[in-house]
Amino acid sequence: MTRVSTPGRSLKTDPSLAPLQLRANRSAPSQSREGRSLLGFRKLNDEREWPICIEGTRFNLTAPYHPMFPQYASRWLRRLRVGLCLIALAYGLRAAPVVDILPPRSADPSLSLSGEWDFKYLPGENLGADDRFFSGSRAKDGWGKIKVPGHWELQGFAEPTYKKIAEGTGLYYRTFKVPSDWMDRRVLLRFEGVLYGFTVWVNGREVGEWDSSYNPSTFDVTDALRFDGSENTLALKVLTQSRQSEFDRNDCWTISGIYRDVMLISLPRLHLTDYGVRTSLKPDNSAAIAFTVAATGGERVRGVLKSPDGKTALDFEVALDSKGRGATQLLLPKPVLWTAETPFLYGLSLELLGGSSVLHRYEDRIGVREITVADSVLKLNGRPIKLRGINHHDIWPEQGRVATEALMRRDLDMIRDANINFIRTSHYPPHPRLIELCDEMGFYVMCEVPFGYGDNNLTDPTFAEPLVTRARATVNRDKNRPSVIAWSIGNENPLTDLGVATARWVKENDPTRVVCFPTVGSYFRDNEDKFEQLPPFIDVMSPHYADPGRIRELAARHKRPLIITEYAHALGLASDRIKECWETMRELPNVAGGALWLFQDQGILRRSEKPVNPFERTQYAWKDANTYYDTAKTDGADGIVYSDRTPQADYWQVQKVYSPVLVELKEVKPSGWSLIVVNRHDFRSLQGMHLTWKLQDGDKVLKSAEVPLSAASHDSETLEVPARIPDDPKGVYSLKVECRNEAGRVIVVRSFPLRDLNSPFFADLLLDSLGTGRNPSIARDGRLVEVRGVRGIARLDTQSGRFSLLDAKGNVIVSDLRPHFGRRLTMAEELRSSRRTKNSQMDLDLRDGSTAVWGPESAAIAPTKVLFADFSPAQDGARLILRADYERGEDKARSQIHGEISVLVRSDGSLNVDYKFQQDDAIGQIVEAGLAMLAPVSATELRWIGDGPFPGYPGKESLNEFGFFHLNRDDISFNGNRRRVGLLSLTDSNGTGVLLAGQAMDVALENDEKFIRISHNALVSSRGNKGSSPGRRLDMSAIRTVEGSFFVVPLAEARSWPALLERWLGSPNTKVTPFKPFYHSYDQ
Repeated sequence: MTRVSTPGRSLKTDPSLAPLQLRANRSAPSQSREGRSLLGFRKLNDEREWPICIEGTRFNLTAPYHPMFPQYASRWLRRLRVGLCLIALAYGLRAAPVVDILPPRSADPSLSLSGEWDFKYLPGENLGADDRFFSGSRAKDGWGKIKVPGHWELQGFAEPTYKKIAEGTGLYYRTFKVPSDWMDRRVLLRFEGVLYGFTVWVNGREVGEWDSSYNPSTFDVTDALRFDGSENTLALKVLTQSRQSEFDRNDCWTISGIYRDVMLISLPRLHLTDYGVRTSLKPDNSAAIAFTVAATGGERVRGVLKSPDGKTALDFEVALDSKGRGATQLLLPKPVLWTAETPFLYGLSLELLGGSSVLHRYEDRIGVREITVADSVLKLNGRPIKLRGINHHDIWPEQGRVATEALMRRDLDMIRDANINFIRTSHYPPHPRLIELCDEMGFYVMCEVPFGYGDNNLTDPTFAEPLVTRARATVNRDKNRPSVIAWSIGNENPLTDLGVATARWVKENDPTRVVCFPTVGSYFRDNEDKFEQLPPFIDVMSPHYADPGRIRELAARHKRPLIITEYAHALGLASDRIKECWETMRELPNVAGGALWLFQDQGILRRSEKPVNPFERTQYAWKDANTYYDTAKTDGADGIVYSDRTPQADYWQVQKVYSPVLVELKEVKPSGWSLIVVNRHDFRSLQGMHLTWKLQDGDKVLKSAEVPLSAASHDSETLEVPARIPDDPKGVYSLKVECRNEAGRVIVVRSFPLRDLNSPFFADLLLDSLGTGRNPSIARDGRLVEVRGVRGIARLDTQSGRFSLLDAKGNVIVSDLRPHFGRRLTMAEELRSSRRTKNSQMDLDLRDGSTAVWGPESAAIAPTKVLFADFSPAQDGARLILRADYERGEDKARSQIHGEISVLVRSDGSLNVDYKFQQDDAIGQIVEAGLAMLAPVSATELRWIGDGPFPGYPGKESLNEFGFFHLNRDDISFNGNRRRVGLLSLTDSNGTGVLLAGQAMDVALENDEKFIRISHNALVSSRGNKGSSPGRRLDMSAIRTVEGSFFVVPLAEARSWPALLERWLGSPNTKVTPFKPFYHSYDQ
């Protein structure tokens, strides 16, 4: 016996059959009435070669022929029937449904099979006593009820896993009745999505199988049904490790089951099966429409196209040939064009006719638009477009991948409100309704042919047909959707012949859209020559995670348009250089844009038996003490909104960066100000939008007006603001501007300070208002030295070096003034600090200890040696001085700091704090550096004038605006650094606490169970992205001195607040409700 080897298994064959040659044949496979491929044979005249079809793929098979022994041919054919069946099974070339059906949008009768099913989960693929479950014969135990659509992991049948998945089998079973008036029609069973490969039976009869989880599958089950009013049975066997399941796994949750709708659709025996529209624009501004149609029979198809205003724009008829196919060219004289800014849709009605009878009707909505590439620039309707993009997963905390109209609309509303106009459907075709909503609401979409993991399969020729099947299913479903402007072929896969062949099929079958390979950034760099040599049908280059410099390199080198399909990878609350990347893409003509990673955290709702401590570090967002959104630690915490869609600060940053309307303060005139309004839209004017400006003193509106806008696309206009600052030198004046569209949606908000924030405006006026009191006194009590002023006390322990500030009553308002060279790290910073090897995805080199990030152990470094601790007389009071050496907790020999802290107690009662620290040989990165002090946890009310309301960092300059802000300690935005701060107070509810004053300060807050840390920061790093260095990186080896200065005014109680301070910060008794969407959350 000889063996024919196949991947993972072998077959025994008769020696008389060897040697065998099997080669592919491009001819179409034959089909059965059930929509399954037949294993067919046809003997040629010379009896040496047989074309055969194995489960959807044609081959030619040849073998030795002996003229003296013709009996070998008969014997060979008998054995061939068995052998080829085994080959088909060995190669896993499973039957793919070939029933063509238009996406269900018509009024055809249908029956939803969603709801409650019988279900059993098995941890392997051995069904045991349930091996005939589809016929009704099944084991008595282990069966339960499951909700469809849904995931069995989220309904308690198995543990959900991320990326990988254990071998398992889900058995589904239910009964249903078919309306008797369906008997003379064709009945199709449609699954919109099943994770992962499955086999389906109707009334115990196998009707098909499918192995592409994110593509729909349809089976003609007419001949398997009973129409007599009795129960029909429907059974599914779903495998988590089917042959193609790796393609349907990505960096996301690997949850399983029937997760999209299941339905029966009743169609006339003669019905429409397909249609296509391809629109292009002509020089005379008319539109050419190439229309194709297919049906199971009939004579002709009548069509009516209605314009967005409901009027008939075209009516036409198309004759069908003997195969039920027809085509025609239409001309639309004055088309209303579809763009994401003007999403006009035409109504299309189709009728299949036989004689004078209407056999079948179908309705849809289409858009008229044309996608082209010219001079390396991506264009829509002849104009360059810019894609302000985001990646989006179909994942929700309680439903998993079960999408509903409400959930999808909410996501798209939020995406639109963030000024995003482009969605990449990572990493698979989404729910079909999401694409329809993108048509209606106005989004550009890149729809992905789904193959994520499974790179090894991309060099195995037996996966050629499955890949094309996936491409065919993806393109056929959404080829008429105007929002889909690009097809992406897989995600971050290596470049192989099979991938290129799949892209070729897509382009040949839809030449109207661009095609690209989203690619790992480092892989693209290492193989850049190969990408340049790709066939021209790969229209667009799509490398990932390019920084601004790399984007410029790519744009200069490549002749094809670029879409950076993933950039600025968020992790937790860290994202960096979004504006810098976007402005670089916007500036370069051949860079069409990019898509941020990612819209939402990929979290599913889980329960913990152990309550979380809200003051301990966590990698999750907690709904309550025991319920959390599981993001697989840091793997899935990469959205600009939380899993429950609560916006993070970066959501609002994206809204500002992506705003298609820019407003800047142009100049100050005696009569007011000039604003310049820039329209960055690609198509629409600002007609219908309006701008509201308000001149404010703090929160008080002094004057306001609403102004209509009219600038054309890519143009600007200047608006005059006829208002003057009152003649009051103590006012905190600002000009607040808000732009809204016709629907009232906010496009952009700006607030321009009308004072120089880099001047000591607040400190000077406040200190002047305090007046002059008595000179401070000096007291000693053993090791303690105190300098007492009219408002507060500075105390220094001369042995330990402990520095504290007290109010006039002796209550400690802040203590432990110490060098500040770290804080609790974000998840992104911890990841950056812990890695010691090159990150291939992000091109981040982390190969030596110099990248270790100084964390919470360096937040307030205690003195290890006091060099000098005493008071010193001063012209305007008395000064306490501490000079000391400090050593960081880890690697002390290489982390020594020395320096001086001095506090001048002034006669007006204020305290002037100065610090200066130096280091000689420390290494590593720091996230911030300055002076830290501790406030009591009773200080719950934070007020400041500066940038807000969110924490601010370099690289996020677009996030915040100038103003007055008030937060409670429990607010989710309480922690973090504040920028351009003039005044900041932290008090209890009675107004007792501390006030910091200075010029354009950076002041950070950090909540702890026992204290609140206030840090005056002289240096602040960018936050970085996942796996990448921050745009502004602070290396200790390059830092020699950290120094700063600010004023402190002790606030004993509400009645001690200076009147000017109340004018600026409001009443000290005012309380604010905290925004606290979570019990506890990451990066806090």
